Amino acid sequence: MRQGNLAVQLPQKDVTVYRKKSTTTNKKKVATASIPVQEKLIYLAVVIIFVLVSSAIISRYALISEYNYEIQNTRSQISELKESNRSLQVQIDRLSSRERIIEIARNELGMVAAEENVKVISSGRP
Repeated sequence: MRQGNLAVQLPQKDVTVYRKKSTTTNKKKVATASIPVQEKLIYLAVVIIFVLVSSAIISRYALISEYNYEIQNTRSQISELKESNRSLQVQIDRLSSRERIIEIARNELGMVAAEENVKVISSGRP
């Protein structure tokens, strides 16, 4: 005994349905709303102005960046030159000391100080 559905399933035959291709095509023209020429020109002008302003701003930033680079290089050169000047000033002070000059005059040049002809001129400062 079977329980449940009593329907019997019959074997089905393969049925092929052929459709005839239609030779007529129904093309409908769809009306699209186009943008007027004047409005297109306005959009184009806005885009061109935007591009010009953007390129001007970018070129200014590039110029500022280049100037900053030059400023940094100049500052580093200034600090190097200041250090060189300090070193040279120390060398000038050492080489122009009175004791050194007298020593070179006596030892290397064979000079002797003439005590009666020595005159000390003060600069007016105490």
